[in-house]
Amino acid sequence: MLYTNSKKISTKMLKHALECIDNLTEAAAEVAAIFHTYQMIVEETGLPADPQVIEECSQMFSSMNRMMLHQKADLQHLGMLQKSMGKADKVLKDAKKRHAEKSKQAVAVA
Repeated sequence: MLYTNSKKISTKMLKHALECIDNLTEAAAEVAAIFHTYQMIVEETGLPADPQVIEECSQMFSSMNRMMLHQKADLQHLGMLQKSMGKADKVLKDAKKRHAEKSKQAVAVA
């Protein structure tokens, strides 16, 4: 859930946050793969390590990856809404300006 619905975030900061999330999701996926590889090595070689612990670690990083992707989607949604609302505000501002100009012209003609 986003808690910034009423606070406008700068496009630059949003871009940096999305870049960080991209790095985090990639890193979490890589660590999950490393744990999975280690688990396979333990199972094949009989190393004295608990395969369940290794699998749980792999699943935790996989979950972290999924959570960060969810955060990325939330931030992209926020950015898209801010952009759309900015366009809507501009349309409204332009309409008010045109209306004010028409009112001035009507007063000047009368």
